[in-house]
Amino acid sequence: MRGLQFYQSFQPKGCQSAVYTTAVTMAAGEQWGDIYAQAAQLNLTAVGPTPSSVGIGGYLTGGGHSAISGLYGTGSDQVLEMEVVTASGDILTVNECQNADLFWALRGVGLLSDPPFSLVLRLSLICQSSGRRLNFRCYHVHNHQDFPNHANALP
Repeated sequence: MRGLQFYQSFQPKGCQSAVYTTAVTMAAGEQWGDIYAQAAQLNLTAVGPTPSSVGIGGYLTGGGHSAISGLYGTGSDQVLEMEVVTASGDILTVNECQNADLFWALRGVGLLSDPPFSLVLRLSLICQSSGRRLNFRCYHVHNHQDFPNHANALP
C-alpha cells in the first residue's frame, strides 16, 4: 500500500474541528525518502528517520527518534490519526475523538506490544515548515584520544 496526501489543515474523522497545521497522510508501504522528497516540494518536512529507506511502521515502532526531535518531538508526538486493523479483523480509524484509548496506546508502545494491538494501514502526521534550514553532520571518531584533533577541525 502506497500513497501520500498533504493538507494545509487536517480534519480528523469524527472530530468537530480541524487541526490547523500542515499534515501528511501516508499509506503503510511508504518509505521516508519519498515522504521527504514530496514534502520538500511543498517547503515542508516531517519528523522522521535519517535513513530514507526506513518504512513508516518501522520508524514509529522503533520509538520515532529523529535528528529534529529536539525541535519538534518524536515521531509518535506527530501522529494525528491512524487507520488500523485490529486482531479481531476490524478496520478502525483511531484519533483523539474516536477509539481514543487505542490511539493513545498506539502512540505509546502499542506497536511494540507482543502481540501488537493492531496493524497500521495508514497514518496522518504533522508536517513542519522547512523554511528554517537545518544542517546536521555526523562525525565518527575511531579513537577517543583523537577527539580533540577532530573537534578543532569542525567548521
